[in-house]
Amino acid sequence: MNRETPPQSFRDFIRRGGLPDLNSYLEDKEEKDFYEDLQNKSEEKYQSVIEALGHILDPELGVDLINLGLIYGVFVKKEDAAFVKVRMTLTTPACPQIDELIDQMLRALNSLEWVSETKVVITFDPSWTPDRMSLYAKIALGFA
Repeated sequence: MNRETPPQSFRDFIRRGGLPDLNSYLEDKEEKDFYEDLQNKSEEKYQSVIEALGHILDPELGVDLINLGLIYGVFVKKEDAAFVKVRMTLTTPACPQIDELIDQMLRALNSLEWVSETKVVITFDPSWTPDRMSLYAKIALGFA
């Protein structure tokens, strides 16, 4: 039986192409004309965003946003690569800590030297499920 080693973190999951086409998460067709997937444009800048978001913990669960699988995409404006847009979801639409979470994200992203402006977009399509979590998060939260 040929089995691939499961990803140990959400970062591994992303590197292995575990996400569908991130452009499908943009809000509408017209928006695709203005934004592009940062990972395709600059792996180094993409990793700096993932690193910054990886330090932000969900205040209720105590696990970072990356390992929870809450980040659906990182995009930049085509004409201004210093404008970063993060598309994400929440574990529940009734998250009481959303303002604090977004504030932490904006501070972390704006602290990156190359970023001039940021935007966080929340979506529930597709909705989050525990399947999106890394092995680390599943163990930490008792899912594995």
